[in-house]
Amino acid sequence: MENKIKIKLLLLSGGSLVGRNILDSLSQRRSSFEIIAFNSLAKEPSLFEYDKVYLSPPLVEKPQEFREFFEEIIRDEKPDLVIPCRDEDVAFLSKFKEVEPSFSSRLFCGPDSIAHCFLDKWSSWEFSQEFGLPFAPTINSDASPQIMNAFLEVEGLPLIAKPRKGFGSLGVFLITRDTQLKQVLERDDYVIQKYLGDPERVSNYFTQLADSGIPLFHTFEETKISVQSSIGPDGEFGGMIITEHIMKQGISARVDLCEDEKVHQLAKNWVDKIAGAGWTGPINIQCQRDPSGQVMIYEFNGRFTGATSARFWFGFDEIGLALKLWLGVNLPCSSIEGLHRSVIRIPGSKPINTGYVKELNDFRVWNHPSAVRAI
Repeated sequence: MENKIKIKLLLLSGGSLVGRNILDSLSQRRSSFEIIAFNSLAKEPSLFEYDKVYLSPPLVEKPQEFREFFEEIIRDEKPDLVIPCRDEDVAFLSKFKEVEPSFSSRLFCGPDSIAHCFLDKWSSWEFSQEFGLPFAPTINSDASPQIMNAFLEVEGLPLIAKPRKGFGSLGVFLITRDTQLKQVLERDDYVIQKYLGDPERVSNYFTQLADSGIPLFHTFEETKISVQSSIGPDGEFGGMIITEHIMKQGISARVDLCEDEKVHQLAKNWVDKIAGAGWTGPINIQCQRDPSGQVMIYEFNGRFTGATSARFWFGFDEIGLALKLWLGVNLPCSSIEGLHRSVIRIPGSKPINTGYVKELNDFRVWNHPSAVRAI
């Protein structure tokens, strides 16, 4: 049997939700790929669906060790494309691209100056101001009392407090009282942001607490609008899809196609501006309608996301589009593409092969035992 040349992909943080989504999107075309993953933890079930896994040093805690490890592996493996799965991965690849330009065509990201803006929410606000993007009004927690008071006079309570560098709603608080705000302002690694939801809903909720007590489970998450696009190495527009997400604890529980033409026009303008600023690679823009109906951005990501596989069910093959832009490769289409307009995301159960985990921990590398997978 003739051996086909496979596309070799290297995923940083391959055990993440984003890595899982990339595997799902490629599952029916897996024979075209050799997929390698880095991950700093071995006990992630999805790792053992890759062809090879390297147990890497943790990027955030040991950046120099990670860089040395990355340089060694990328020279040995010679991947066609390196795909980041977390914001920290995007920042690392973007910086590496500047100091090692010989690798630039293999790294699926843009320049470090913009990657930094995506990672840091205060920098996201400044980037948006520079390029005319409607980012939710934001202020740094270490702003002077005069600037902070002026912000509060305009926005009032409630407000959102979130870490400057964070993901998945971790460490995000809804601020409803001055005493809560005072606590946040004692930290220098937070931003304060306009609350884009309905303030009356928050007020009514707290009135209800006095009579009924605190519900065991509660949330103020609103419908999120997500814009996903890709920008080629020379600034080419790589398509766009807009979806609406019903959120549960920071994760999309249901995803629907957004068919609001006004939002599509706005989003295309935003992507054009980000491309004009010099970004290349994937771009995800998270936004929301405020009570007046205005669509405002509250976060950027320079990567694929936890809804990548959901978008694939809508017929938007963002992995395929990326490979066409960056490698000139046309992937075969899947039979499921474009058949649906809503996707429910449910958790699935996966056993953990303790033998595989031990092997990865012991040897720092794991190879799939079979060339044929049951996907």
